[in-house]
Amino acid sequence: MTEENVSLNVLDVLVSNDRSELSKTFGVGLYISEEDNVDQVITKCETFITRYENYIDNLNFIINSRETLASEMRKAKAKRYISSLSQAEKEELKSLLEN
Repeated sequence: MTEENVSLNVLDVLVSNDRSELSKTFGVGLYISEEDNVDQVITKCETFITRYENYIDNLNFIINSRETLASEMRKAKAKRYISSLSQAEKEELKSLLEN
């Protein structure tokens, strides 16, 4: 498929209002209405790009934070475990940690 054909297919999907095809092509959230003009559609696309660039920045941060991520995951696991304990078990654990 040529680049021109791909571009036309993308535009067909965009103007189709078929939410299933829209989500396959653009991800969730990019919808245009029949009342939108060209400038509004372009603004929506630019907003969508900004949102995805932010998602990508966040994912890259996670990828590049291996040690911090491991530490945060351990702390979260410990917090969930501690919150599942009875008050008596929490007191016993506190006593063990103080000694």
